[in-house]
Amino acid sequence: MRVLSQTAPVGESSAIASFFRRRPASAPGGKTREPIATASDQVKTNLLAHALSAALTGCLILSPLGAVTGGFALYQVINTPASDRPVEVVDRANERAIAEEIAKTVVVTWLTTTKDNPERLTALVKGAGVTSMPKQAFVVADPSIAGITEVNQDTWSVVVAATVTDASQTTGRKFYQVPVQVVGGGGSALTLPAVVAGPSVAASSSINYPHMVTRQSGAGLAVEQFLAAYVAGQGDLNRYLSPGVVLQPISPAPFTSVQLVDLRSTTEISEKEDPKDGDVSRVLAVAAASVSEEQTVHLSYALTLNARAGRWEVAALDPIPALGRSTASAAPAPTTAPRTPVTPTGAPTSNP
Repeated sequence: MRVLSQTAPVGESSAIASFFRRRPASAPGGKTREPIATASDQVKTNLLAHALSAALTGCLILSPLGAVTGGFALYQVINTPASDRPVEVVDRANERAIAEEIAKTVVVTWLTTTKDNPERLTALVKGAGVTSMPKQAFVVADPSIAGITEVNQDTWSVVVAATVTDASQTTGRKFYQVPVQVVGGGGSALTLPAVVAGPSVAASSSINYPHMVTRQSGAGLAVEQFLAAYVAGQGDLNRYLSPGVVLQPISPAPFTSVQLVDLRSTTEISEKEDPKDGDVSRVLAVAAASVSEEQTVHLSYALTLNARAGRWEVAALDPIPALGRSTASAAPAPTTAPRTPVTPTGAPTSNP
């Protein structure tokens, strides 16, 4: 029977076919005979030849495409503006802490050094050119950091605030600027401190409580009784809290009595009508808190009130007062949603 087979091109299959040649078989008498390729062998050879040819063609086609893609990616990296590239964030908290501590130490030492011991200051500020020192030292209390600016990788400009009493017994909060260089885990002041102006105070108020609330109203009585229990230890604080709100009275109580002086609200509160369940209003209370007849101070409390069962209850001590529209872009917008104060677990809660 004749075997029909498809023969692969000579150039492609001749080399490949050698892989499929069988070892010459021994013929009778010790002679060898040439192997005869079967139809299956020839089909396998042709398929392998075509597969390798297709793979080679694909590589030739894709190689220029890969080169173009890689070149385009490189072009994008090179031509991307520096401002659009990711900026590596470097943690400089340690250097900042060193600069702050050096600045505070220099300011306190500078104010308390006299001509009798100038080496205390010259040891901190090398080459400062200290030619004269005061005979009497300043009295310094409560030094703190009022501001800090990173000038460059190694240098910081630090502003230190301190309560200072001079020789005329005048006491005030003063501010001092110190340039500090931090290198290799250590820092040094570049010059002596300079007296600078402190932070400015805004000229106008931005709080927003347009409605007056009388002391005799339900809201006024609730707020006054709440403050008396909170800061003066008078009565059970939980009686004036909304259900689920956890707040502990200040202990020991810093005052002996509290009297409401002024109360304003974000919404209109009726003096004669009881509030409806679910009503919410933010209020700003000003109270006179007394330690004794000779010592009374005014306190301001921003509160959120909720109405329940015909009465007002305190839902939260607000972290900030309600702000006006003029400062909406610079501060969180007012909200009427109650905020629950956070206190240690196990504190007493209000009864429903």
